[in-house]
Amino acid sequence: MPTKKASIHIILTGGTIDSYWNGTIDTATPLKESSIPLFI
Repeated sequence: MPTKKASIHIILTGGTIDSYWNGTIDTATPLKESSIPLFI
């Protein structure tokens, strides 16, 4: 019987994973592009 390959799904909803800390204005600033690459 063939085994099924496991996969991981990442759902981006914004937040700190796609932003950086901007000390000048003392807040998190969103990146222009996601830091997680898109795989199709």
